[in-house]
Amino acid sequence: MKKTILEKTANKLVKAFLKNKIIAPLPLKYTKKLNEAQKLRKLCESKIKDPVIGFKAAGTGIPVIRKLKEKEPFYASVYKRNFLKSGKKVKINKFTLGIELEVCYLIKKNFFLSKGLINMKNVSKFISHMAPCIEVVGYRQRKKELHLLVTCVVTLVQMLSF
Repeated sequence: MKKTILEKTANKLVKAFLKNKIIAPLPLKYTKKLNEAQKLRKLCESKIKDPVIGFKAAGTGIPVIRKLKEKEPFYASVYKRNFLKSGKKVKINKFTLGIELEVCYLIKKNFFLSKGLINMKNVSKFISHMAPCIEVVGYRQRKKELHLLVTCVVTLVQMLSF
């Protein structure tokens, strides 16, 4: 069976994440439209078997949501392999476009076993800690400039927390 461009791009991103490699820029299709970027993010996260310890939210500001014409913020998984203890160093390279400081929520394991509905009233019982989260933008891609804000979402696999 022939692989789609989405599957090939996801495989390339996952391989880069697992082997800590740099890749060529992603196709514009996945950096222009947020829903395409979300499809790519979900497919990539489904292929990574490392333990998820939390989630990083993005696009939480109302002006950003309006600019992207979205209805709600987006998120990405934070993996255990990228969780740094206090005092550790964050690697960057010459392709790094910037560093963003965000918030990461470390969640309890029973969150993944929960069968019930999770809403604003009961979500706090699943959160064990809040932590600063450093996103290294453009770390995986050989790009000289950031064309669109959505590119930040696609660089989901390099989320670092401490």
